[in-house]
Parts: sequence; C-alpha cells; structure tokens
Amino acid sequence: MKSQVVAKLVAMIALIAVSSGCTGIPYKMATVEPDLSKYEVLGPATGQGRGYMVLSIIPVNQNNKIERAIEKAIQSKGGDEMIDISVQESWFWAYVLNSYAVDVTGTVIKKK
Repeated sequence: MKSQVVAKLVAMIALIAVSSGCTGIPYKMATVEPDLSKYEVLGPATGQGRGYMVLSIIPVNQNNKIERAIEKAIQSKGGDEMIDISVQESWFWAYVLNSYAVDVTGTVIKKK
C-alpha cells in the first residue's frame, strides 16, 4: 500500500517537472499609435533567436526565442520598438540535438 502511494507521488512530481519545463511567458508586442509623427523611423532590421532540444526532451533557450530575436533587431538600430514584424521559423534535426531558429524582420522606430 505504501509503495503505491510513493509510486503515485513520484509519477506526479515527474509529470509536474516535465510539464513545467515547457512553459513560457507570452511576449507582449508593442502597441504603436497610428500617428507616426511621434516616432522616428530608424529603418529595417533583422534579428535571430535560437533554441535547442537535447535528446528531444531537454529544452535549452526554447521559450523566449522570438523575444530575443526582436530585442536583437531593435538593439542593432538603437531603437525602442519594432513595427511591421515578419517572423520565419526554421529548424534542424539530428539524433541528439534539435535546433530551432526564429528570424524576425521589421522596421525599428524610436520615440521622439
């Protein structure tokens, strides 16, 4: 009887541990006012975020790929926000390591 309780407890802890590794924080996109006279357009920029899956079960930098890609693009122009965003995802698969890349392109702006 006690071993069944322990087995259920271990299974529940394992389920929680596995599912919590697959959660992330939603990325909040910038809201830009229609009046672009309040912004300086700095020009087009690109950024990339990459994540990996080791043995197809261990996530490494998976959850915030798009946020990192957008931040890299904004920083490349020294701006504050990005508009007209286009997202493209690509991946590479191997037996022990999977790689997932998110490429973003858009227009970087700076508040006046």
